[in-house]
Amino acid sequence: MLRKSTLREIRQSLGRYLAILAIVGLGVGFFSGLKVTKADMIQTADRYLEDHKLYDYVMMSTIGYDEDSVAAIAAAEGVRAAEGSVSKDILVEGEHGATPVIHFMSLTDSVNTLRLKAGSLPTEPNQCVVDADQFGKDAIGQKLVLADANEKEDLDTFRHKEYEIVGVANSPLYINFERGSSEIGNGTVDGFAAIAPEGFDADYFTEVYVTLEDDAAAYSQEYDDAVDRAEDTMKAAGKAAVKARYDDIVAEAQEKLDKQKKKYQDGVDEFEAEKEDVYGELAAALAEIEQGEKDIAKNEKELKKGRKELKANEKTLAKNQKAAAKNRKKLEANQAKLDAGAEELAKQKAQLEAGKAYMPEAAYQQAAAQLAAAEKELAKNQKALSKGFAQLEAGEKKLAKGARQLAAGKKKLEKGTKELAKGKKQLADGRRQYEEGKAEADEEFAKAQAKLDDAAK
Repeated sequence: MLRKSTLREIRQSLGRYLAILAIVGLGVGFFSGLKVTKADMIQTADRYLEDHKLYDYVMMSTIGYDEDSVAAIAAAEGVRAAEGSVSKDILVEGEHGATPVIHFMSLTDSVNTLRLKAGSLPTEPNQCVVDADQFGKDAIGQKLVLADANEKEDLDTFRHKEYEIVGVANSPLYINFERGSSEIGNGTVDGFAAIAPEGFDADYFTEVYVTLEDDAAAYSQEYDDAVDRAEDTMKAAGKAAVKARYDDIVAEAQEKLDKQKKKYQDGVDEFEAEKEDVYGELAAALAEIEQGEKDIAKNEKELKKGRKELKANEKTLAKNQKAAAKNRKKLEANQAKLDAGAEELAKQKAQLEAGKAYMPEAAYQQAAAQLAAAEKELAKNQKALSKGFAQLEAGEKKLAKGARQLAAGKKKLEKGTKELAKGKKQLADGRRQYEEGKAEADEEFAKAQAKLDDAAK
């Protein structure tokens, strides 16, 4: 009965029955598809992430990592591979004045490998491969130019201002459309670009990517358990690497500080030694100048005394020359008188001899005796006069010698005066040079002292 009733209702509403049947079949098919699709999607994603070696752990530190840090992490238990990477968000020049944010990262070999869609991987430090979901194949050959709007310290992270696009690729780091947030620009990353490690101007890695030896499938409980088991090991390895890096940085900084201290102390010692030498030379120069000034003053006093003595001697010489001239005139007058007396005596003698025949003998003898006495007196006076002339000539020779000596002394005084003037000029130049040299030394040493004071801070 129930069957007949059911069959009757189906026949009466066959269209509706078929519609319900189709809906149920579609629902069952869709559910079955979803059940199968999830497994296929997970398997496809796992194979993609496995092929391109997506990291299991990433380690970051504010002080960065070096090669030794990476090697220490790679040596940790359960680690298959560890590789350091450098990354930096930067503004690039876009169309119409826009400055999109691009996440630059260094190419890695053992983790997070790219899937190249077109072109090639960079072979030069100024080349890059870009995000295939944000750039088309036509971008190859173009350039990413770092914008001037970036902070200088951000630009200093890069070795070049422009990077030529040589390829487009996908990265296992980005498996959806979002590219993450950023502290620059509008706060959103617009795409990524991968460059050779040499394209960065950095001496440390900003992060270390780690893959584990466990091959559990992604999105599985086994994978979650494997990651959880490795957490303590990774934290310990990360802390040890950071501590070693910190110790290395401190040791390197201390070494540099010690070198700088030694360099500073050497500079101080050199500064003090040079200062002592320079001021010692300046002091010696000043002492020499002051001694020279004393010598000049002494010589000037002696020259003044010499001029005074020369003037007195000239006056005495002139007086003596005048007296000698007066004596010569007097002697010449007396000689003239003697000559006249001798002539008169000779006349009288001739007259006496001429009148001898006419004179009594006694008168003659008396007259002859008087003439003889006169001749004797005349001879005596002539002798005295000749002596006077001899003394005069000797005096005149002395006067002439004195005049020559005075002339020589005067010449010597004139020479001394010129030398004194020359010495004064040299001393004045020397003092001026000393003052200039001291002022320059004071200025230079003040600058050097300021630099040393700055270096000591």
